[in-house]
Amino acid sequence: MNRTITLVYALFLLVPSAGSADWFKGNTHTHTTLSDGDSPPETVAKWYKDHGYQFVVMTDHNKTGDGGMQARFGEEGRFLVITGNEISCVSEGKPVHLTAVNPSGVLVQLNDSTVVSTLRKNVDAIRAAGATPIINHPNFMWAFGAEEMGKAGRFSLFEIQNSHPMVNNLGGGGKPDTEEMWDALLTKGMRVYGVASDDTHTLKDFLPRLANPGRGWVCVRCDSLTPEAVASALERGNFYTSTGVELEEVASDGKSLVVTVKPAGYTAYTIDFIGRGGKVLARKYETKGAYRITGKEGYVRVRITDSNGFRAWTQPVFAGGK
Repeated sequence: MNRTITLVYALFLLVPSAGSADWFKGNTHTHTTLSDGDSPPETVAKWYKDHGYQFVVMTDHNKTGDGGMQARFGEEGRFLVITGNEISCVSEGKPVHLTAVNPSGVLVQLNDSTVVSTLRKNVDAIRAAGATPIINHPNFMWAFGAEEMGKAGRFSLFEIQNSHPMVNNLGGGGKPDTEEMWDALLTKGMRVYGVASDDTHTLKDFLPRLANPGRGWVCVRCDSLTPEAVASALERGNFYTSTGVELEEVASDGKSLVVTVKPAGYTAYTIDFIGRGGKVLARKYETKGAYRITGKEGYVRVRITDSNGFRAWTQPVFAGGK
């Protein structure tokens, strides 16, 4: 449990002040030997618990867990194993993958004739199962982008950072990166929040070219460590996303947005405040940055980059309450 971070939201920020809520670090995308991971669920859960995480979502391909993993591998109030499923479809010859967080029943993949219809059908099925949908790694095999996600229906989360080495987060060859996709969706007026995940497959060896744990995570704010509370915090954007940068504070009183980084050694930081169209509104070279909100930005989000290449992202503030 992380009590070092303070987050104060004004009403226009979608998420009300959570009072005594705490922060919980977790991974939303994890594979085991139940699909194509190299380690059994108990080994995977133990790795995350031993490395300071408070929750992990087990998301084996097209397999919905039986809900018993928490009893076997979790620890009440300290470490949570959440049932999940990576719905893994193919449409138009492209992979279309979505995570279902905490479904109440069994889910099956629904392949359809187009990427858009496949996204929509699976988002709807995940919702019908009482689960939270996350659209996964859109640039994996260059499958789809902001245009398709903009027609995907009732989702509010997608992976802006997936730590598998083959998912092309940074774009290339003229194709947009995932942050550009995020800004395109936000600029259209969609309320979409950015997730970072490990997409863990390998624990037996640790190399840059392998899908190892510990490379992308979320830190959610909620009042209890339960699957329902974690899923609700994700849905409301009450979290930040990171590949290694830790935050001490994200605060807004409706007139300004303030971010404070937890410094690490001799690391230097760049804090970018970003608005409509991906425009950098302000840049600070400190561990604390503040931006005065005019109400004309459309939205304001923050990206923090450190001198070793690690990043953190806050969720967007929607200026003017729109």
